[in-house]
Amino acid sequence: MRKMASALTFTVLAAALLPGTAWAECGPFSGMVLNETSQNNFGDTDQSGDLSAGDKRYVSNTLNDPDGNAIGLHLLVANITEVRDDGSLGPRILDNFFVLDDGIIFTASTPTVAPTNTLDNTDVNPVGAGNTRERAILGGTGAYAGATGTLTLTFNDDDVEMAFDMTCP
Repeated sequence: MRKMASALTFTVLAAALLPGTAWAECGPFSGMVLNETSQNNFGDTDQSGDLSAGDKRYVSNTLNDPDGNAIGLHLLVANITEVRDDGSLGPRILDNFFVLDDGIIFTASTPTVAPTNTLDNTDVNPVGAGNTRERAILGGTGAYAGATGTLTLTFNDDDVEMAFDMTCP
């Protein structure tokens, strides 16, 4: 059974920054999330009880440095644009937020085609090991206000490596 969540739940989650975590300064740095710690919830916007266009998938993970120390949260909102007749998902618009002690980094909304096995989103790594994706860093808050650059995601069996190549004014 799918878990359902509301935008309010996600907002509360985003506000619950891990107390006492370290932070990365504005500039290039690396992070990672462990697939086993991924928390997945759904927002059933039309309250149909089924996954449909307009629904949202909310994902949260602890963002770690390369040594495994928690430095913040990675939050993802996947906006579902289509559920096909065969049950696969059509393109989604993805918003990534990285909540650190000294601000939030956000990346561009990017249309992606979901793998066919993610209707229930039981896979913690639906992209598949060995694949990479790039996202544009478009700004942030606090120390990351005005940040620009590229986020490269490398998907592995057990984790997703994240390389932030960014600068701030």
